[in-house]
Formats: sequence, C-alpha cells, structure tokens
Amino acid sequence: PADWSFYLDLWQHPAAVARWHQVALWSDRHFELLSQYLDSLAALGQKAITVIAGEIPWSGQRCFKDIPYASNLFEHSMIRLSKTTAGNWELDTSVMDRYIEMAMNRGIRDEIEVFGLLNIWQEAEWGFGKVIPEGLDGWRIRYFDETTQSMKYIRNLDDLGLYLQLIHGHFIKKGWLEKVRIAADEPSSDSNFSERLRFVQKFAPDFKYKVACNSFDMFEDVDPAVVDWTPNLEITAKDPELLKKVLDQATGRICYYVCCGPRQPNTFLRSPLAESHLLPWLAELFGVDGFLRWAFHLWPRDPWQQLTFRPEGWPAGDMGFTYPGRDGAPVETLRYEVLRFGLQDVALFALLKKENPEKAAEVWKFIRHQLLRTADTRDFSKTDKLPASELYSLDPADYIECRKKILDTLQ
Repeated sequence: PADWSFYLDLWQHPAAVARWHQVALWSDRHFELLSQYLDSLAALGQKAITVIAGEIPWSGQRCFKDIPYASNLFEHSMIRLSKTTAGNWELDTSVMDRYIEMAMNRGIRDEIEVFGLLNIWQEAEWGFGKVIPEGLDGWRIRYFDETTQSMKYIRNLDDLGLYLQLIHGHFIKKGWLEKVRIAADEPSSDSNFSERLRFVQKFAPDFKYKVACNSFDMFEDVDPAVVDWTPNLEITAKDPELLKKVLDQATGRICYYVCCGPRQPNTFLRSPLAESHLLPWLAELFGVDGFLRWAFHLWPRDPWQQLTFRPEGWPAGDMGFTYPGRDGAPVETLRYEVLRFGLQDVALFALLKKENPEKAAEVWKFIRHQLLRTADTRDFSKTDKLPASELYSLDPADYIECRKKILDTLQ
C-alpha cells in the first residue's frame, strides 16, 4: 500500500487515543497504542502524517457546546516549548519526531501536515478567542516558564515569530521541509487568510501550504505558496472548467473531500457500503490525486454505547473509521474494509494504466458504465438533491465486476 499512487489523507487525532484508552498523553504506552492505529492507516495506503503544533487548532471541534453529551475532543500540541530562567526559548520536538518517524517506518511518508499554525478555529463567546490580542489568527502556543514554574501561553507576536523560526529550523535540520505542509481547514474568503499566511511566511519563508476549502472564491488571490488544494465534493464537481483551471495552475496535489456533508455519497453508518467503495473511484472521475476525510479516529465519550455526536450535523460514523478496542488495537469497521476495497481497485487500475494505457482507456469506459448512473459529472455537486440511484450504483456486484475486468485485462 505504501507504493500506491492514490493519495489518501485521513486526518489523525492522536490525543483522542490517549483519552479513550486512559493512558498518559505522549507516554510510551500512548505510542504503543498509536503504533497500532498507524498500522491500520498504513494498510489503506495512507500518505500523510498529521502533526499538531499548537493547542486546540479546531477548538476541540467546539465540543463545549454539546452539553447533553459532554465529550472531550480537544487536540493537544505535539511540540513542547519552554522559556529558560535566562530568557531563552527551547524547543522539544521529541514527541512530534517520534510520531513522524513511527509513521514513516510504516510507509506513511509523503507528507507532514501541520495544524495549529494557520486558520485556528475560534469561538470568542465561549472563551476560545485570540490569545495574542494583536494577532490576526487564534494562535495558541503553550510553554513552560522555568522562572515561575508554570505553564503559560505566548501572548505577543515577537515570541510567536521566534516559535515559528524554531519549528522552521527544526524541519530543515531533519531534512523534512519538502514534505511539510502548513494546513488550513476551511478558511473563509473574508478571513484575512492571505495576511495570516504572510505573517507565518515572514518567520518561516520556506514553508509550503495546503488548504481544505469549501469554496474556490479565494483561489486566485492566495499566495502561490499554497501548493495543495483540497476542495469538497460539491465544488469539485460544480464547475469542470474551474476545476481544470485549478488543476492546471496548482503546483502540488489536488484531492477532494467529504466530511459531515454531503448526505451522499459518504461513509456514515447510514451510508450504503457501496458508497465507501465509490469514493476512490470519484478521484479518478474528476482527475484529482486522491481523497481526504477529516477523521480516522476521533470519538465522543462512549462510542460503543453512543457513537452519534452532534447528530443534527454529524451523522453517526462521521468521526472515524475505527472504534477503540479493549486490547488497545483499533476495531476496524465495515466502512474501513469497503473503503480498502475501493483503494485496492484504483491501485490495480493505476497499474493497468502504467502497463497498457490503451487497454486502460477501454476498461475505464466499462467502469464508468458499470458504476455511474449519470453522464454529467456536475450532478455530483447536487447529491443532496438527487436520489443516489440516479448518480451511481449501489449494487456491490457492479464494483466487483469492475475489479474482475481490471484483473482479467492485466492478466
């Protein structure tokens, strides 16, 4: 799977593994558990390593609003920062480095996606606003003050700049800089995103950036340092000419994503399993590099008794492809297994394209006829309004026939 060309990016939430299994955060036991989750990701051909470089970049998915089912979903930094009695800043990256190296040893080695440095989610009315009053973003960088023997937050831009310089220098020293992507999750077009990006660039000029977006409004105005774009399914399908323009101009990878929407196709418990099989094929349909989904393992307080969290917006199954097992290993779901079927199929098809492009073109016509019920790819921008049966096959036999066709042709 590490050699598959399909670009799979399932975001990881390492702190959730420690919480549910009730072990100390970043302890040896925590890393033993994480190793099993990385094994499970590697079996799917996962390409990206999720790194958290600031406190609660998603504001804990705003879990503080969910009083009826109080759950802790906060994301904690993998980087330790301290200020010495002499006033010097010291960076301890041992936790982050250990996680990255553990993932790379399993074949997850194409990208290090870093959250917590750009487009931090804020909820000021709930106490999750700006920590740095003059800052353009919601940066939350925690450190240990050796003089007062207490934890504090960076509260001025000069110190934040030093932190960015230290991280930037560390990635250069490790030889990982080309793999690093500073990630931003769904920035809005009116959120001063470019100004925030330029601030990070001022102190870390060689970073490249990646944006998961639910609008292409900002595409032409954003700094070319944003090399990777991941639009949601709706805007990926909505305007083929605009998508071609994005594909032609982008200097990095283009993937598409689904999350709490659309209603279909998706990987919810209520979703027909055929939809998990379809999702990798949609990347082939749109000519993009792969597929992203926001959570591989994030759970509410008691997922075995109540998996549904925030049901009005997050249908059951939205928060991951695994359950936490009593033995510490992930319990992989049927959705996980059928997604793997789809990933294996597109890997086989990639092999066929390499071996015999002409035969692959013939097989692709067969696959489209077998799996799609619409000739207009723009229909996938309105999947919440059309019946699934008018868009794609829900019959597992059709997907198996596609695999058989690829295998027979390869043979």
